Amino acid sequence: MEPIHQRSYSKPFSSAPFLEQKRGAVVEELGRLIASLRIEPIPDRRALVEGARQRFSEPGQGYSGYEVKGRVLWSYARHCLTNYDQVRAAVKARVGESELYENVKVYLCCRIVREYGLDVDPLYAAFGDNGGYGRIPDRFLVDNLEAAAAQMIFQAFQQGQ
Repeated sequence: MEPIHQRSYSKPFSSAPFLEQKRGAVVEELGRLIASLRIEPIPDRRALVEGARQRFSEPGQGYSGYEVKGRVLWSYARHCLTNYDQVRAAVKARVGESELYENVKVYLCCRIVREYGLDVDPLYAAFGDNGGYGRIPDRFLVDNLEAAAAQMIFQAFQQGQ
């Protein structure tokens, strides 16, 4: 009898069906997450400005109407009127700091900026000061950023990534 350490148990096995099934489940989950972006309606721009003013004012140091714009409105809308942070964190947990994660983050930022009519560059909203424009991937330097990001996500879903 042949010793155990010399026996060959090589049985043909392919992990392809398992990986394809897992990839399909991740793609479906990402689709649900992206679709779950909740954007609360606001009656008008004054309500958005007033909400931001109340949220970020320090006692005795309120923001003037001029100061409550741009990045302050973006922060207020993102944190208080949407579930952006939860959706972004869930996507990141599934795909890590990948190209797909960046595409989703940019798409979500574009949606929020458009829905609230914010005067903020969606790339700045997505990458912030830390990203710096020198580190923004070239694929985002396009005319219609929201459509381009949506197309990149769609292509990733088609490829099952």
